[in-house]
Amino acid sequence: MAQHIELGRKGEQLAAQYLIKKGFQLLHKNWHYRNQELDLVMRHMNELVVVEVKSRHAAVNEAMDEAISFKKIRFLVNATQAYLEKYQLELDVRFDVVSLVFHSNTNYTIKHIPDAFNAPVD
Repeated sequence: MAQHIELGRKGEQLAAQYLIKKGFQLLHKNWHYRNQELDLVMRHMNELVVVEVKSRHAAVNEAMDEAISFKKIRFLVNATQAYLEKYQLELDVRFDVVSLVFHSNTNYTIKHIPDAFNAPVD
């Protein structure tokens, strides 16, 4: 398996564990709609929280605002709308980002950014 895929999966697992400890409930991991994917779909209180997980090696120097493009946000919003319709949910939605920077295989820093972006208005 490609190293970046392994890093991504590891990051998603660690992000899910981190948020569960903060009181979030995991509903789905890697939920697919067409060619779009929601990394983590969670519930926190009365909100559906869609979490985009970004995992990087410490050597990669990319700012978070460069890591999530407008096109990616549109994909996330479209997939979230499909998720709400499929499961007939009427919840407020927010989009969070969890960033993991790996300094080694076992040493990492994690940052949770609640309400990281808003759904674009057409």
